[in-house]
Amino acid sequence: MSLLDPISDFDAGARDSHGGIMSVLRSTFVLRFGAGMVLFLEYGLEGTLRAWHAVWDHAPWPLVDTAAKTGVPWPTVLVPLAALTAGAVSLAWMLGFLTRFFSLLALPLLLGAGIVLSRLNLDTQMTVCVLLGLIAVTLLMSGSGALSVDRLFQMMARPKKKKTKF
Repeated sequence: MSLLDPISDFDAGARDSHGGIMSVLRSTFVLRFGAGMVLFLEYGLEGTLRAWHAVWDHAPWPLVDTAAKTGVPWPTVLVPLAALTAGAVSLAWMLGFLTRFFSLLALPLLLGAGIVLSRLNLDTQMTVCVLLGLIAVTLLMSGSGALSVDRLFQMMARPKKKKTKF
């Protein structure tokens, strides 16, 4: 037994001998879906809509001005890009689609957000940023879990056993 055994057993909820709902609950489904839902409802949806209006309608967005004041280079490009990335990451986490890729994509986004939040002395939002970063690292290491699009693709990619006639 190595240190990685609990992680591999935790991710292997579908291979649980007890099966059923416990295998889903023991997987990363609850963490992944819950974090994706919070990220989507609090940041992804509003950010994506505001980014759309800022880019296409040239509507003012105070976050762009705030980012510019904290020293973010090209705030008119990076802020909408960060908002779209947060929306994409949140949807991917909720579905369990390319979870490790989108978790890796979320890390520089969260690092940049953390730098901006620390310059603005917004400790509460900084805590949320750190927690989402830890969730991204956890999903990067453990994968999407038993109930996900990634698991469905894995099941479809397995070779089917040939039936033998006797």
